[in-house]
Amino acid sequence: MVHRGVFDPNDRDLFNEQRRRFDWSLLQNGNVHRYDTAFQLDSACNRLTDLGYLVHRIDAHPWITVADMRTAFATFSPHKRA
Repeated sequence: MVHRGVFDPNDRDLFNEQRRRFDWSLLQNGNVHRYDTAFQLDSACNRLTDLGYLVHRIDAHPWITVADMRTAFATFSPHKRA
């Protein structure tokens, strides 16, 4: 598998095109975003999937402590639905 950068600043035209994409708008101000509705979150996940991202959804509702979060990530399997 070949890994490549999501954005390529070496090609000015390509980079200008990439900066108009949805993922650029998410990443330009940080990598954590809050969505107020399930519809907004679903829309963002769908747009990222359409751009070729692999999106994992993890239900954080049962988490009470940081240890709960760490356990969830440590035991996360992308092959089963959360």
